[in-house]
Amino acid sequence: MSGLVDVHEDSKQKLYLLSKGWSECSLEAGDYCFEFRSVTVGIEAKSGIDFTNSWVEKQRGIRRLTEQVRRLKDCFDIPVLLYGNGLTATSDGYTTSTGYGDRQEIPWVRIAHTLVSYQSQGIVCLPYNEYGVGRAHAVLAFQKWCQKTYHSGSYLAPAAKHLIDPRVYMLTAIPGVSEKRAWALVKHFRSIKVVTEASIEDLRKVKDIGEVVAEKIYNTINCGG
Repeated sequence: MSGLVDVHEDSKQKLYLLSKGWSECSLEAGDYCFEFRSVTVGIEAKSGIDFTNSWVEKQRGIRRLTEQVRRLKDCFDIPVLLYGNGLTATSDGYTTSTGYGDRQEIPWVRIAHTLVSYQSQGIVCLPYNEYGVGRAHAVLAFQKWCQKTYHSGSYLAPAAKHLIDPRVYMLTAIPGVSEKRAWALVKHFRSIKVVTEASIEDLRKVKDIGEVVAEKIYNTINCGG
């Protein structure tokens, strides 16, 4: 299962894919691409630093990220945003190094709303993490999963231990929300957008979500913490 990796991609990740039979070229959009069943898949990889710097740079950074996603969608049948490496959940949102020796925090709701917006445009939003798993490994896992089970409109991650449902990934950043509770929220509300619009009473109706946790979820989404 070969593919193409951009010449400007991180050298360590690129060398790993080249060792797996991939080829190097200058991609018009995205960092990786491959084909299956005559369908083209393009992947733009964004680390935690990329996300935080987009917010640090304010409008210029946000426009750059939006433009990359737009070009990805224009060039490929299945556009994928691979995100999350280096993002650490805190009591108020996500935090990561900005690349300038300090740390920058992004309110949880900003990340959630950004990804919900991309998903509504048909972008596959796929999380991964940095715990011994490089983005190249995540790309190969997604490629293998596509060959077996992908169907149009799905943005669920492959059944690999280092790739989880992006809805669960986002929800576990909220104080008091374990992975078990996050799955309960996903099963009950189905989408992050509906969770963000839920009242405290709506949240309390979810299994394993008591009054204290419901208030934490509501306050994190609507008040920033």
